[in-house]
Amino acid sequence: MDNDYRMQWDNTFREFEQLDVSELNGQEIGRFIKRFPFIRSREYVMAWRLWDGDDGSYYYFAKV
Repeated sequence: MDNDYRMQWDNTFREFEQLDVSELNGQEIGRFIKRFPFIRSREYVMAWRLWDGDDGSYYYFAKV
């Protein structure tokens, strides 16, 4: 979830603001504004968490 890099390649991604980060459990909350062709921009508030599994895999959970 590198939103600064995403602004470079995703032309629908107009704005991002980090609202909160929990150092305790790694949960992040952010505000996105995306623009779409032929309709107005839409604003989303999203919470996500990324963590390492015991087997070396990565897990990502998001809620809009």
